Amino acid sequence: MFDDGRLPGNCGVMKIDTDGYDLFVLMGAKRFLMQARPIIFGEFAAHCLKWHGQSIHDVQVFLATQDYELYTRREGWSFAPLRDGEHFVMDALCVPREKRDRVLWCLPQGYDTNTLTL
Repeated sequence: MFDDGRLPGNCGVMKIDTDGYDLFVLMGAKRFLMQARPIIFGEFAAHCLKWHGQSIHDVQVFLATQDYELYTRREGWSFAPLRDGEHFVMDALCVPREKRDRVLWCLPQGYDTNTLTL
């Protein structure tokens, strides 16, 4: 499968660290994201995205069209939904909506999975 340039359809996790090209990678992987539905950990860096005139909000908007939710890193391995106007620095977890229950362990206690709020 790799020899002919295709990714396996059973991919469960994807890591991205492309120094600002992250949104381009996601856009290029649109069909793959819709078919394989991997959970994505991205080292999205605000300053690198800015090199390309993008922000984490652009990533969030694109992922929403693929029915993904974006959570930003807090302390340690804790993540929470990106809030409007939030100052983002680095690291995000991108989760297909139907797999949200698989990442509850890294969301803040009291997190309401139905409303995406604390």
